[in-house]
Amino acid sequence: GGVGATEVVHIGEMAVLQNAEVELFVEQIFNFPTMAEAYREAALEIVNARERSAEGLAGEQHTGSP
Repeated sequence: GGVGATEVVHIGEMAVLQNAEVELFVEQIFNFPTMAEAYREAALEIVNARERSAEGLAGEQHTGSP
């Protein structure tokens, strides 16, 4: 681990043990600024990327040839 790893390892461990979805990190409240907030920031990026991908796929379906 690196500096501050002990601050966040337990959070990731609990998520893995619970088979948690990424939204868990988006919906939780984290103290800020801390290393633990990085989980929420990363989760928000994943959720936003999923939404952009879904929107792109939906747009491709509507632009197909008749």
